[in-house]
Amino acid sequence: MDVIRDHLLNGEEVTIDGLGSFHVGVTSDSVVNPADFKHSNIHGVHLKFREDAKRDAMTWKLTRSLTDDAIIEIR
Repeated sequence: MDVIRDHLLNGEEVTIDGLGSFHVGVTSDSVVNPADFKHSNIHGVHLKFREDAKRDAMTWKLTRSLTDDAIIEIR
């Protein structure tokens, strides 16, 4: 887990085959000039996930490894 965390905190995307990709995102105030951006502009840090998916070259249909066979039950 430390290796994954280190890569994420270095701004890298971490991909686990068959599962998906993780990357870190931030919530911040926007600025016109990048030189004006300061640490105080950042309001939050969050982990984002995109599940693994493959696109069929002929039909362009997207197949997702985690959710394609999901069954939703309403209780």
